[in-house]
Amino acid sequence: SVLHDCEIAAEFPLEGRATSLCWETLSQRIVVAVNGPKSDRLCFCDAGDESLEDVSLPSGARALDLSFFSDAERHKSWVAV
Repeated sequence: SVLHDCEIAAEFPLEGRATSLCWETLSQRIVVAVNGPKSDRLCFCDAGDESLEDVSLPSGARALDLSFFSDAERHKSWVAV
């Protein structure tokens, strides 16, 4: 459920302020846009194995909102920040 996924996302150490959240359907991950103390970034949280992958955004980028698209046929995902 969405509530369960949000509770799992809340358990990850984001080290910043979460500004947006979406569900990545291809890999079944939660994607969180984070305003951090050093830089903004995207956090990909795998609820199944509780892993966390960070992707830093270019300097000056402001992660205020995000949109996610997955193409199952090509096994690719895109995120717009």
